[in-house]
Amino acid sequence: VTAAASEREPHAHDVSECARIVRRIRYERERTNVQGEIDRVQQRGDTSSDLEELLVRKYDLILKIKALA
Repeated sequence: VTAAASEREPHAHDVSECARIVRRIRYERERTNVQGEIDRVQQRGDTSSDLEELLVRKYDLILKIKALA
């Protein structure tokens, strides 16, 4: 917080841009968590619908991130 407060230029110039950045960061964090779940399922050798559901969820998050770029 201190580093951000001491910057000369703000990262976001309006509220909508700030909200977009926060959503993107949240989606990226969620994508990382989903990838961790995918890795755990694959290590167990599980080929159930859980893996397919996780892959679909990850793809949806990727599309949401790209839409915010």
